[in-house]
Amino acid sequence: LVPDITAALSRLSANTLSQNPFETTGLTITWKLQQDTAGIFAIRAIISHITPKTPAFNAGIKAGDILVSINGNAITWDSVVSAALTKLPLTLALIGEGEQRTITLP
Repeated sequence: LVPDITAALSRLSANTLSQNPFETTGLTITWKLQQDTAGIFAIRAIISHITPKTPAFNAGIKAGDILVSINGNAITWDSVVSAALTKLPLTLALIGEGEQRTITLP
């Protein structure tokens, strides 16, 4: 896990911590350091792009939504995302527009 965290922090400091493991579903995530409403800072997976006419687009996911979990596994580092994508369909927990919702993508 330490090499994964070290690699993630290196990409974050180089401002290259974007990835598209969700290519078939139509969304791209970018990792950003953000402060939550309780004042706690954390690296969060932010939806940065939605491809039109894809499952993510059709499900109403929007750029700026925060990806909280995949298939019930909390998202904390980019290495967790790749591991979580092994089970289909994908059940995503997202926070957007002040509310949390769950969406299942094929």
